[in-house]
Amino acid sequence: MKTKMLMVFCLVLALVSSAFAITVADVSLDLDDAVERSNPQLEGNSNELDRDDELEYVTFNVPVTADNGDIDVTDVILTSTFTYATLTDDNADSDIFLIETSLPLTVLNGTTKTVRLSILVPSNLDAIDTSFNAVQHSVNVEVETNESTSDSSKLSFYAENGFELNDVEIITPTEDIECDVEDNSDSLDCDDEIEELSPTEDFTLKFMIENIFDSDSDLDVQDVEIELDSDNNDVKPDDDNFDEDIDAEDEVNFDVDFEVDSDVEDGDDVKVTITVFGTDDNDARHGFEYTFSADFELPDYQVELTSAILSSTTICQGDSTKVSYEVENIGGKDQNNVRVQLKSAALNINDVTDRIELEDKESRDNDYQGEFVIDTKESTKADNYGLDLIIYYRDEDSNDATIFESLDVVVQDCDQND
Repeated sequence: MKTKMLMVFCLVLALVSSAFAITVADVSLDLDDAVERSNPQLEGNSNELDRDDELEYVTFNVPVTADNGDIDVTDVILTSTFTYATLTDDNADSDIFLIETSLPLTVLNGTTKTVRLSILVPSNLDAIDTSFNAVQHSVNVEVETNESTSDSSKLSFYAENGFELNDVEIITPTEDIECDVEDNSDSLDCDDEIEELSPTEDFTLKFMIENIFDSDSDLDVQDVEIELDSDNNDVKPDDDNFDEDIDAEDEVNFDVDFEVDSDVEDGDDVKVTITVFGTDDNDARHGFEYTFSADFELPDYQVELTSAILSSTTICQGDSTKVSYEVENIGGKDQNNVRVQLKSAALNINDVTDRIELEDKESRDNDYQGEFVIDTKESTKADNYGLDLIIYYRDEDSNDATIFESLDVVVQDCDQND
């Protein structure tokens, strides 16, 4: 009895070990190989493609390995499809067309050969998701053989994004900083100098958005939303939202000014995000989101005129007005020799304050408020007079630095006006 059971077991084992089998590998294309879309038409009421159309296919080379004998790959069946149901073919309810371009194919035992498959990419596949990440699309196929064996393969790829970000620059008062757009990244690679941006310096962000679709494709993107966002309330763009129509092969340039508040502290940082989104004529999503970061470095010697106001901009002959001003040390070092001067040759004014001491930005005594009184005479000519308010301090190189502010006061002959 035991001998018979052993013989049956060996026979089953022999049959199992001699069974034909194949192994089919998954294939994934990189984002750098994102594929173009097609806008196919069907012939009449059939499910056949109009071959006169210019169609774009993505091609996969699928490795097939034969185990336990030679096999012939006879068919490839589409078993899962996208969620965009727009077209169907004869093989499966699907919005894509699967075309076998290298069948039948003989695979010898223990060897691997590739089945070349071409898939028509539908026109409405999104390039990005709602979080602006590139969308990887995939379908499953079943590879069948003449020996009634099969295995499945997952084919993955990306649809082409119609937008590109180019020519990114950050313009500061002292330098132009170029930023590289990194492939397959959501960050901009700016020169190291960006980390030395002063809290006192406003800057301009320049960039260009390009629609890379060929004009022959007639794929325009209407109502493109461009948004700029800063995560630092003290660093804000003067305009943070734009709407544009960007047709195929169009390039649109943007210059956006950012105001940096003097409340920005040494070591503060700012992260600015550029977001672009639009849908093309086939409702496919396109766009991107890129971010750059900047660290602010407090200058050692920097004084700012924070206000300069005339109490009255129009006065009568013989009357007076005041120029009120405020200066602030926004640098990291004390300023011990600040002076403020008011000049007007026409009004014979040349007043200079005594030496003003301002402690560093982090201290409470880092600002000073003062005023100049402007007296006119009855004989002062009725006219418009310019006033120059000048602040003197020491800069980073211990040189004399100045800040100019121009004001105007109108002196009228009030008796004549009566």
